[in-house]
Amino acid sequence: MIAPQVLWAIDDDNSSPRLHQHLRIFSATLQFTPTMGWFSSGAKDDSGVKKTEGGAFESPSRSNRKQCYAARDAFFECLDKNQILDSINSKKGREKAESFCGQFDKEFEKNCAHSWVEYFKKQRVVNYQREQTIKKIEMQGGEITAPQLPVPGQTK
Repeated sequence: MIAPQVLWAIDDDNSSPRLHQHLRIFSATLQFTPTMGWFSSGAKDDSGVKKTEGGAFESPSRSNRKQCYAARDAFFECLDKNQILDSINSKKGREKAESFCGQFDKEFEKNCAHSWVEYFKKQRVVNYQREQTIKKIEMQGGEITAPQLPVPGQTK
């Protein structure tokens, strides 16, 4: 558990907003529950992420990340097979994903941090939109080039 005096030592000015932010983090840490950790499952699992002495959760190990990525890939493969793009933002997409890929989604949620699941689902949509934009530009005869930084000492 983090000692309050450590938080006070971070900033000597007791009235600063920074100190209040640290105190809010400290009080949130005291109320931290196992279901808010890396994995959404509240059940104790030896393969899950361990708590540190301070009560925070350790970063996922390589094997935990590997399980997360495998669950994500299986879920996304199911979405692709069922022609579902957006399983997070649209109601229709969420319903279809639940009915066709519900088991894969539960496995994904179980093996990954909630923030990772949300990120991966949103990133899937963003990547698709980016690919479609690139295809559209190329079909119109446009050229996609990476921006170049100017070389020091050279002017155009």
